[in-house]
Amino acid sequence: MDSSVVFEMIKEMSKKTYNSQHRTLLIDIASALTLPNDELLLLITELESAGLIKLHRTKVISVTLTNYGLSQ
Repeated sequence: MDSSVVFEMIKEMSKKTYNSQHRTLLIDIASALTLPNDELLLLITELESAGLIKLHRTKVISVTLTNYGLSQ
């Protein structure tokens, strides 16, 4: 599994909401892709470094698409 698959899943999950920059929970992404959270977090960090997503490190970890990520 690579980060492009994770990015496409995040985009697909974001399209299901009215707000395209809706926060998507890391747990939801992991269950959709059947990946362990620590492995997914590595791929998410790679996407954040590329500027495609923003990682929100709160009690419940979530991600949103950046404006650049929306345009891809």
